Amino acid sequence: MAKPKESVELKEGYYLDNFERLLAHVFEVYSDLLPKRYHKFNDDFAALSENAKRLFVRLSMRTKSFYRAQKLNYQEIKWQEAVRELEEASLLEVNPLIEWPGILDPFTVSELKEFYKELTGKRAPKGKREDLLQAFTMLFEEREQECYELLFKHDTLLWPLFSEEWEILKLLFFGSRFQDMEQFILEDLGVMRFEPIVIDKENRLYHNWNEVKVSYLWSNLHAELWEACALKEREEATLLFNEIKKLKFKSSPLKRRYSRSANLYGKLLESLGEAEEAKKIYATSLLEPARERLARLLLKEDKAKEALRLCEDILETPQSESERYFARFFREKVKKALGLDYEKLKRLKLPPESPVAVTWERGKRVEEQVLSHLMKEQGFRGFYCENFYFSTLSALLFWREYWKSAPGVFYHPFEQAPRDLKSGGFFIRMEEELNERADYWRSLSKKELIKEVLSLYDVKKGVACRLCHWKRVEKSALKLLLNHMPLEDLLKITLQILKDPRQYQSGFPDLFLVDSNGGFFLGEVKSPNDSIQVSQKRWIDLFLKWSLPFAILRTK
Repeated sequence: MAKPKESVELKEGYYLDNFERLLAHVFEVYSDLLPKRYHKFNDDFAALSENAKRLFVRLSMRTKSFYRAQKLNYQEIKWQEAVRELEEASLLEVNPLIEWPGILDPFTVSELKEFYKELTGKRAPKGKREDLLQAFTMLFEEREQECYELLFKHDTLLWPLFSEEWEILKLLFFGSRFQDMEQFILEDLGVMRFEPIVIDKENRLYHNWNEVKVSYLWSNLHAELWEACALKEREEATLLFNEIKKLKFKSSPLKRRYSRSANLYGKLLESLGEAEEAKKIYATSLLEPARERLARLLLKEDKAKEALRLCEDILETPQSESERYFARFFREKVKKALGLDYEKLKRLKLPPESPVAVTWERGKRVEEQVLSHLMKEQGFRGFYCENFYFSTLSALLFWREYWKSAPGVFYHPFEQAPRDLKSGGFFIRMEEELNERADYWRSLSKKELIKEVLSLYDVKKGVACRLCHWKRVEKSALKLLLNHMPLEDLLKITLQILKDPRQYQSGFPDLFLVDSNGGFFLGEVKSPNDSIQVSQKRWIDLFLKWSLPFAILRTK
């Protein structure tokens, strides 16, 4: 019987260690870009006692702007001493004169009622919290000083300074100011481990301070734009998008961020029936699905010639397999609309189905029952693979290429994939090196290939990787697959996944099976009334093109 895993406890002050690790990384990679105030903060923070450092980090990592000292519950921190030290270092403001009624946010309704009675000698007005705040606002206008003194008599308010700078430090580390420190904690607990990534000044995301400022401003505006678009607030969205347009997006990563906003705003305009305006916005975007949406709108407006030219452009320089796939089919539709000769693309002709008679067992998935039946009754060997095995192999076979650093590809040490993987940019960027790696695998004997891949599996199992499904992939099943699937077939499948993970990480057949002669085939299990899905048809189309052994296993 396997021993239960021992629980791992976070060591005292783990959050300070993680904060200092973040600081060290940012200053190592971006020290030449950071303004003087950041260097001063780094020096001032380093000079603090550990007690004061801990309080500063605790407060900085929380979401509010200011806090009540009485509500602090950090057993490892002597907060009074820490507050004095932070105030002397100008890293904390004590009892700040925050505007009313915002300063009342941390206090409960019952506390506010007591404050009101103490100030006026009268009972607080009945009603909701909003009514009570309104009454306090009127009091504040008449007795400002007394109101502040009363609050500070009952509790000490703490306002950690350097908050905007902390947001920018997170932006420099994570590439996003909205990401928290959870990844540090998962690593501390041993829940996740990460591939070592080279992130240095050569491969960093930002190369001047203006890029950092633009990215920071964009992140704030884009978050508001997303909310406005979700609520279909056309006027507000327009104001926000116009502010985004004023920013100078010069580097490729920043241009992609602008394109995300353009796609979002264009989609809103299109949904509101403003096709002409939507087209103008889509035309400025570098990201999918802008060109697809633009082509569809052009055809809808009887501008078929422009739509055809756009489809030809997409086919010449596709951003991904899915964009190429769209242009291939849509081009023929446009040609037909223009009265030109066009290729009538046939619907996928599915291979004949193989009926499988199974004895149903309650509580077991149909795929498991079919696999069990084929192994017991017909002598097959195999396993349930679906999307797990070949996705994992697409990373294992090309591990070095997957994790190779390049400018703007990895932002921080906790990455699980290159940033351009989903968009298809990874394959375009690394195609030559991927083909070289494929040639390396071809140079090995079957025995050498299996030994090296399984050794890599042992070493890398558990490393956080977007393509890997470690909990669903068994070593013995991998060995069976590598033994019986020809390498060329394996390379075709794994490279296809890397071309466009969004489209090809799903829809893969359920079963990998080996017959008594050692030949393999892939089986898609379908119950009597189940139909083939679009994602499955993509794979079946390729299997037929590649002449890969494949069968639809229809239960009865």
